[in-house]
Amino acid sequence: MPEHPVHQALKDIRANFDLPKNEFEALIDGMQMDLEQARYGSFDELKLYCHCVAGVVGCLIARILGFSNPKTLEYADKMGLALQLTNIIRDVGEDVRQGRIYLPIEEMQKFDVPANVIMQCKPTENFAKLMQFQVNRARETYREAMLLLPAEDKKSQKVGLIMAAIYYALLNEIDRDGAQNVLTY
Repeated sequence: MPEHPVHQALKDIRANFDLPKNEFEALIDGMQMDLEQARYGSFDELKLYCHCVAGVVGCLIARILGFSNPKTLEYADKMGLALQLTNIIRDVGEDVRQGRIYLPIEEMQKFDVPANVIMQCKPTENFAKLMQFQVNRARETYREAMLLLPAEDKKSQKVGLIMAAIYYALLNEIDRDGAQNVLTY
């Protein structure tokens, strides 16, 4: 019998929707990563973090909303990545003020953007190029996610699609404003 109030609250929900324990564990792993890690060396490392904090959330939501085609879980995980990439882009300035930079170190080096440019909140032309790269990748991730959603599950996944549309509009707004301006948000 679960003792912690959170476990008690989730017990029936987990059983009713057949929510896998490993997805909850991955979510906790993502939270642990936030406590222990402030930087990510590569995009692959960042993707693992995004999977843990957003992809599994997408999968849990997809399970609660219901689906008939297992590919819907692939869509949900990929859409979670797209949403989290949007969060990362939006929150660059806020995150750096909290001692975190989620932009992969390899990509910062590729675009010749030292961490102190971000820490000082003084965007450069190279920072603008780095951020445009991030926006383009997020857009492509939304596109890939949408291609994964089976037609038969579009109706049941409407809530997730609405959230994706809101975040995609946010990404477009950031891009219109100039993604380098995220340092001042």
